[in-house]
Amino acid sequence: MLRLIFTFVLLVFAVNATAACNFTTANFLSELNNPKSIEKIEVRVPKSAKFARNFTKILISKSKNIPPELKKNFKAIVTVKYEFGSCSYDAKVKQNGDWKDHVSFIDGGQPLRSLNVKLKEGNILNAVKFKLLLPETRNNLNEVLGSVFMRELGFISPETFQVNTEVNGVRSLMLFQEDLRKELLERNNRREGPLFEGDENLLWSYEGFENFELESLALSRVSNDKWFLKGGSSQQITLSAYSLLQTAYLDYSQNIEARKDHIIFPNNRESSVFDDYFFALFAMNGMHALRPHNRRYYFNSFTNLFEPVYYDGNINLHEKVSSKKAEAYIINAFKVGYKFPYRNTFLDKKFANTSLDEFKNRVVISDEEAKRFFDKALSQTNISIESYQKKIDKRAVFSSEFEVSVSIQDSYLKKQKEFGVKQTNITLSEITESGFNVLNVNGEKHSLTVEELALVVSDNELKDSRYTLFPNTISNVEKLDSEVTRLQLFGGDILHSKNLSLEIDQVAKKIQIQQQTSKDWVLFRHVSLKNWSISFTGSNKSLPSDEAQTQRFNRYGMTGCLNFYQTKFESVKVSAVDGACEDSVNIVNSNGNLDLIRITRAYADAIDIDFSEVKIDKVEVSGAGNDCFDVSGGHYNLNQVTLSNCGDKGISVGEKSQLNANNLVLDNAVLGVSSKDFSEVKINHAIFNSVGVCLEAMQKKQEFGGARLLVESLECEGEYIQDSNSIILREVL
Repeated sequence: MLRLIFTFVLLVFAVNATAACNFTTANFLSELNNPKSIEKIEVRVPKSAKFARNFTKILISKSKNIPPELKKNFKAIVTVKYEFGSCSYDAKVKQNGDWKDHVSFIDGGQPLRSLNVKLKEGNILNAVKFKLLLPETRNNLNEVLGSVFMRELGFISPETFQVNTEVNGVRSLMLFQEDLRKELLERNNRREGPLFEGDENLLWSYEGFENFELESLALSRVSNDKWFLKGGSSQQITLSAYSLLQTAYLDYSQNIEARKDHIIFPNNRESSVFDDYFFALFAMNGMHALRPHNRRYYFNSFTNLFEPVYYDGNINLHEKVSSKKAEAYIINAFKVGYKFPYRNTFLDKKFANTSLDEFKNRVVISDEEAKRFFDKALSQTNISIESYQKKIDKRAVFSSEFEVSVSIQDSYLKKQKEFGVKQTNITLSEITESGFNVLNVNGEKHSLTVEELALVVSDNELKDSRYTLFPNTISNVEKLDSEVTRLQLFGGDILHSKNLSLEIDQVAKKIQIQQQTSKDWVLFRHVSLKNWSISFTGSNKSLPSDEAQTQRFNRYGMTGCLNFYQTKFESVKVSAVDGACEDSVNIVNSNGNLDLIRITRAYADAIDIDFSEVKIDKVEVSGAGNDCFDVSGGHYNLNQVTLSNCGDKGISVGEKSQLNANNLVLDNAVLGVSSKDFSEVKINHAIFNSVGVCLEAMQKKQEFGGARLLVESLECEGEYIQDSNSIILREVL
């Protein structure tokens, strides 16, 4: 048996990590990913008197809603108590919620409220921004189980669980729910991208109007404007998607009665993702999430489609939607012949067992109580699914057609005039070196900086006045589509830039790809590949300075020259030479096994794999401007790895990944193997030559913690780096 020791005795130097926890986070990787490990969350607001007065002002305010000006930030200290230790973080808290059901009293008249929490350091289950909600505002157990069901079905759904809390000495049970941010996307195996939601600014607390009186003027907005501001690619992707979503909201706003207050079509009708989302929430009696002002969206640049993000369903899993409402939704929301694809999933024992286990981990009631609630909820959901599907099957008419025309914009402008709402409506004219040119309704041109347009799309506001960006007649997504070639093959499709050369030999099962320019790319999407060899040859031209990307991805969202998305591999060989992209090969949300990945002369990263589960027999990289092998958010098994001339790291493992490698040979790199951010790396045998830092284990990002790195046999004369939250283990030589 190998005798292992902690490598910190061999460290040349160590990097200090945040000492917010009284334990080493790398020792509890699985526990820190399980809500059941949390015993209590304590929130202490030092300025308790001001915090209490703020509560009273909200309570006695005359409006039905919580006045926005009373949602003030307070400095706080948040302490998370686990069964194995505790962590304390500086934070900010403020009142959560639109309505006054988010303020209440418990026994003894002690004040209780829903809170928005933003941690300045550290995280709770990877979340740095989250809500602590009064359980009754979300139907308590229904919200927890509903979010589990939605996530198990593959929809983006926030981490939600019951937790015991103590806020300034007041103890209560609350619901923890993470905010819609990058961390939520990555938890749901999505790459960071544009997020949107319905704009609620006109719906309540708008001076001179009753609640919802201006719903016919309420459109959408960008939720993550910081991502928009990151660079030109982010801006083009966001604006392309925003144009499509604004079109859908314009249609809804001028057809509210016909859309039955709930029906909206963000994608073209060829995609059924929103039909499936609607039906799932319909069956779970969570129609509240389907109101357009409650809806949240993620735009997936790999598919060029919006995805729904579950939020605030007010789900009631033990009751069904009333028959009268059900008939109206069925007639208007679903096409004739629609089939709910998850009908059998809800009947599957594996789905039930997994969902029950996830539910038990997220509630503080006994397992017996959880099982009773779960069984009744699943039974009623299955009854609703069968009932609604039968009604759809009997229907012969679909009455809700999606129509977009200039007349809808005219109708909107007419209503705006009737209401007397002062709002400047603009359309995007062109992108300039300094920002954007826009046109108002009179055709007058104005210039906006990137920061100014960010305010318009995120807050519908500019210079203390209301501004709204109207959609273009032809969306940028459609323009981008015209610049891409699409081939339907292998059960999915292959998309590539127009100039790229692609040759397929069906007999030899070989695909040869040739760049003509350094901007060319190809994407294999939703395909199954068995016994194929794919070779990519770059243009062998260095990137001109005017073509250098300000971001890692292009305007199509691709980081790689050769990209794979939701691909199933079986005995596949991949090679790339002279890839002039951020990644020569990028694999996302894929699974299976590859015989070989061979990369020669990569411009930046040679191989980048995200949110995947793959086995690779041989990895060979010769020359990379940055990392030779970079993975995140998945499970990876490597047999033989040979790397040389890596500009930075040989192997980089991050964001809750698990990587196992059998044999690793590395020549010439700044750093050998890096395990970061809740990742765990195990290597059987490694030989490093000309490597400055042999091994590194670190926490790099706030939303994660330390990492583990185990090498059973290592030959390396370089240094070792680890922080106080991480662990490096190696054989004693």
